Amino acid sequence: MANAENNSVSTRSSELYREISQMDDEIMKLVEQINQPIGRPDFGAIEEARKKLTDKRMKLEELSKRMKE
Repeated sequence: MANAENNSVSTRSSELYREISQMDDEIMKLVEQINQPIGRPDFGAIEEARKKLTDKRMKLEELSKRMKE
C-alpha cells in the first residue's frame, strides 16, 4: 500500500513540475514579447502580457501550495 502511495505522490509531483516548467516557458515568451526592441512600443500588447504574467504568477502560487500538501 505504501508503494502505491509513493507512486501517487511521485506522479503528482511529476505532473506539478511539468506544469511549472510549461508555465516558466510561457512566462519567458511573454517577457520576450514585452522586451522586443520595436520602433514604437505597443502599449496594448504590453498591458495584455502583464495581465497574462499576473495570471501565470497566481497559477504558480497555486501549484506551489499544491506541492506543499
